Amino acid sequence: MTVSELFAYVDHVKPNAFTDSDKLVWLNEIEARIQTEVMLRWQGEMEQYALPEDKDTELLLSPPHTAVYRYWLQAMIDFENGEYDKYQNTSGMFNAAWSAFVAWFAEIYRPADGYAAEGSGE
Repeated sequence: MTVSELFAYVDHVKPNAFTDSDKLVWLNEIEARIQTEVMLRWQGEMEQYALPEDKDTELLLSPPHTAVYRYWLQAMIDFENGEYDKYQNTSGMFNAAWSAFVAWFAEIYRPADGYAAEGSGE
């Protein structure tokens, strides 16, 4: 999934008045969390996106973990719109997707060592 594909999907399923620049701020926040909290990258290794040059850049996560991005952006839209009941629901969906991703990553990779676990095929 690319940056522009993510934004188009979110705009389709949750029509909103936010700009791509607004959504880019949220996307860069979740990418920073993925890189620092899960992949254990240090600040100098972090990748962040800019528009328009990165609109066709592939995101770090691939299916089935792209739900992390979709639910994060939808939750941020709900929060910023002051739709707190919807925010609670989308946050719950994000938290489930995030937990599944983190569990998968911890099982497959040993981030502190920089190696894939034995038998992971990575």
